[in-house]
Amino acid sequence: MKIQVMATTGGTSLKDDIMRLYQPVHLLVGTPGRILDLAKKGVCILKDCSMLVLDEVNFNATRVSSNIT
Repeated sequence: MKIQVMATTGGTSLKDDIMRLYQPVHLLVGTPGRILDLAKKGVCILKDCSMLVLDEVNFNATRVSSNIT
C-alpha cells in the first residue's frame, strides 16, 4: 500500500488543500490553524483520526479539541 501524505500551512492556497483532500490522505501534516479551518469546512474529517500531533506549543489546544469531538 502506498501511503498518501499531504502537508499544509497557513499562507498557502486553501482551495488547493480542499481539492487535495478529495483524494485519500493517510498522513496529514499541517499547522493547527489550517487543519482546524479544513475541519470546520467539513473537508478534513477528524472523527476517525487515531492520532493528532501538534507542533505549535503556543497554540490554544482547547480550540482544536472542542472541534474534533
